[in-house]
Amino acid sequence: MSKGTLTPAGRSKLPKLQLLMNEVARSQAKYDESLDKLNELIKESFPNKPEDELITYRHEILDSGDNLRLVYDIENSLLNIKKKADKNKYTAELGSEYLFTSKNSLLELIAKTSIINKVSKESQEASEVFNDEYFSSMDFDELVKAINNDLIDLPEDMQNGWLNSFFLQIDARIDMLFEMHDLIPNEAPSIEFVIDIRKQVKAIESFYIAANNGMTPAEEMNKSSAPGRPQKPQSFIVCRSKSDLEHAYNQYKAQAKSENAAILTAKEVLEQNLKVINTTTGRIALTPLEKAMSDRYKTKNLIEDLTQQLKIEKKQPVQKPKIGRTAKPLPDRISELKKKVKKLTKFIDNEVSKARETGELEFNKTLLTVKKAERRDLRYGLKRLECDPNITLAQAKSNGESSVSIKMRQELIDTNKEIADISNTISSLSK
Repeated sequence: MSKGTLTPAGRSKLPKLQLLMNEVARSQAKYDESLDKLNELIKESFPNKPEDELITYRHEILDSGDNLRLVYDIENSLLNIKKKADKNKYTAELGSEYLFTSKNSLLELIAKTSIINKVSKESQEASEVFNDEYFSSMDFDELVKAINNDLIDLPEDMQNGWLNSFFLQIDARIDMLFEMHDLIPNEAPSIEFVIDIRKQVKAIESFYIAANNGMTPAEEMNKSSAPGRPQKPQSFIVCRSKSDLEHAYNQYKAQAKSENAAILTAKEVLEQNLKVINTTTGRIALTPLEKAMSDRYKTKNLIEDLTQQLKIEKKQPVQKPKIGRTAKPLPDRISELKKKVKKLTKFIDNEVSKARETGELEFNKTLLTVKKAERRDLRYGLKRLECDPNITLAQAKSNGESSVSIKMRQELIDTNKEIADISNTISSLSK
């Protein structure tokens, strides 16, 4: 082969337009899935309500979910400024992007609360009482007290007036960050000031979640009270995935215009690129049964690791709790994971039973999938024990391996025999 015609090493790169279409397809599928789940939760919450009332309720709950999404976007953008500054990766372009995201989301929240403020006397009264002076000298701890003592007990319209005033004073602070950015574009604004604003916004995010804003009754009923990351409502997930879809689609549309290509709707992009939803680059997507087998193996390993960690912790002196989010206790995590293993095992057994009913050939194909997954798990298990899965049983014994790994090797030998027998059966049935 002559010079200049060599095929480049590695995976061939897709054209930019196709990459953006793939992202639109994934985003559209994620949005559709999240919306379907929300509709299921609404129907579960109100099984006897007519469809028109369910539609009205969905609009209302999505509006609440969008409020939480906007607050999250502000908080996350401010966090990104700090992260980039901490890693010395802050640039003027990134700073401008994060500040504009914060500003635009904040303006949406101000606009939404202002609409109610214009028509609600209670909201107007709250805005007058909880004014600039009320917020101006407030630090983070005082804000949290104000949320707990004032905001949380107010009627809904008065909460709107309180929040409208809060968002206006945060807007003034964001403007100050813009001024700092414009003075020295390549340096991050005062990180202490960024952190203070973010903490205040985060407190409002926590208020929304604690007050179950945007959460269906079905979600409230199953809301976990255990320590750990607070559960965000499904309406937030829908609004977040919709925002991601809009961002992906705008990027695709701009690229299509620059290439004079036809501009499809997001739904049309998904229909043309369904394969990217079910596959990842370089790998064939697992079937539901294969994924369940893989998830069960990973979960069992995690249970084993956490159980070992729990044994170690019991031998150590009790330590003071760390600052920040309270971690879920290990026994609770292990208990939840064991339930997950039972659920996956039930699914696997059901899949095998369904295959048995469809005929001998399909049953043996399903059984082969299960046994191959078991073989993979045994090989990975040996690697976790730092044992070479490719040596013989005799070599392993002569190496002085533990009884655990020897037992796993015997199981691996038996599984390989079963795979060979099932493969021969399939071959005979297929003739």
